[in-house]
Amino acid sequence: MRVKKARGQMSKSNKRKKRGQHLTAAEEKLKRSLRDGQATWAAEFRDGQWYVRPDGPPIPESALASIVFIPDCHHPYVDQAAWQLALDVVRKTKPEIIVVLGDFIDNLPVNNHGLDSPLKYSLLSELSAARHALVELEQAAGPQLRRKIFVEGNHETRLNRYIMQRAPELHGLVNIETALGLKEAGWEFYPYKTTCKLGKLHITHDTGKAGKNAHRSTALAYMGSAVQGHTHRMAYEVTGTFDGTPYLAAMLGWLGDRKAADYMHEVGAAEWVHGMGIGHMERDTGIVHVQPIPFVNGKCVVNGELLSLP
Repeated sequence: MRVKKARGQMSKSNKRKKRGQHLTAAEEKLKRSLRDGQATWAAEFRDGQWYVRPDGPPIPESALASIVFIPDCHHPYVDQAAWQLALDVVRKTKPEIIVVLGDFIDNLPVNNHGLDSPLKYSLLSELSAARHALVELEQAAGPQLRRKIFVEGNHETRLNRYIMQRAPELHGLVNIETALGLKEAGWEFYPYKTTCKLGKLHITHDTGKAGKNAHRSTALAYMGSAVQGHTHRMAYEVTGTFDGTPYLAAMLGWLGDRKAADYMHEVGAAEWVHGMGIGHMERDTGIVHVQPIPFVNGKCVVNGELLSLP
């Protein structure tokens, strides 16, 4: 098969050569790959760099949109091993949509419950860690990522409550959405106690319940399928209905460091589970199929493949 020459903009490179400039190593490699490759590609030079794409008929869009659900992380008090495994799951699934279920950041310096020990991180350090983690998520997802959804949790609201109590004059000037740069980074932001509707799936941090049956209460409140965060537990239940349309209720664990959660008795915290969730949404119906991914001894299974940290 003949290889097409780069379209249109290739002449810019030739003009540079006439001016005595040389191609970079990357440009030379690209030129050779276009000359020697077996498939047809097109390339163009714009904004100071090369862009290469398959030059053929468009690939049909999948009937399913892949989703990754990131539960409570409490950055920077995240379990680093669990976080790295979660990033591996994201790389493996190559999601089109990422959903953060809330409590992504801990906001411990602005909590209203007092401190039992000296602060390990300042608020600025916490914000920096959370912003870095959001970038890691995007990089792990890859170029096919189209939507980024951030559902605010009760820990995110700590900042706003602190401002209202200590400096109400600053209300509206700073909030967690601006502090994390979510809008600038293209994240859809859903404030605490509101609902994100993804297809036919209701997504929220919590509806006021925190026990082992919280997911059931949330699904009943919506009278439909629901996924929530908040509880740090993992549970999944599908319930049938009279009309034959089942609905699901799910909690997808957490990724935080249990030792850092000194507000919870060790017996209660023992029920918390590291893990996350993946899903697929039918584009034509909006039905979302959700799958919990528990982390067991630093391992998990995704699409039939065992993932683990080295």
